[in-house]
Amino acid sequence: VAKADGLAIYQLASGHYIQQLTGSKAVQFDISKMPILGAWTRSQYALIVRTDKFKSIEDMRKSKTPVNIATSGIGTGTYLYTIVWQKALGINFRLITGYDSAEQDLALERGEVDARTNSARGAKKGHPEWFQKDQMRVLAVGGPERDPLVPEARTVKEINPNPGAFFEAVNEGLSVARPYALSPGTPAENMKVLRGAWAKMLADKAFLDEVEKRGWDFVPTSYDRLESFYSKVIKETPPEVVTELKAIFP
Repeated sequence: VAKADGLAIYQLASGHYIQQLTGSKAVQFDISKMPILGAWTRSQYALIVRTDKFKSIEDMRKSKTPVNIATSGIGTGTYLYTIVWQKALGINFRLITGYDSAEQDLALERGEVDARTNSARGAKKGHPEWFQKDQMRVLAVGGPERDPLVPEARTVKEINPNPGAFFEAVNEGLSVARPYALSPGTPAENMKVLRGAWAKMLADKAFLDEVEKRGWDFVPTSYDRLESFYSKVIKETPPEVVTELKAIFP
């Protein structure tokens, strides 16, 4: 409802486009028609596993019993990405729901579960001792590229070059944290000014110093890459994938 004059800027949630896909009443706009400024950070999901149970994706695939993995429950990003690991990596998981984030860490430490999904930052910076003692490993990451916090962990596409339509529908979008967008119909000249200002902000020393001071991850994504993704995912996601997403992401 805001005027298309460039004076209103929206901070989108990573999952808004999935809500649009599934017909959620919470989304009263079409992301594929909104000009994007960009995003300056990512929050890539990571598959964290106890090393006394599994040391590789191949070990998990070969398991004769389902791999117990902790998750908060339906509608959360970690639950959705657990389905991604299962479908794209060929792992048979038993999803243990009902844990909040801290409880998932405890369950992993206690051996109640074999694995959990978390952000790479949450895993590496929240529990550095896990990795220093090789108690846990990150065996895979979501997103289009390896995560600089866990450079040793392969991306899903490195493990499986053809991970399927479900993976393609969620991977890029959920790895981008808080993209910024404008009203549909914003004049080209206004967009040019704002995108120029955005680019200058990303290169500004004071901004970058503040990011470093706060310990944030600076991993920008360009507006054209995001616009291309949103346009494709809204228009081309297969109906059967939308049906699956409706069940997982109400």
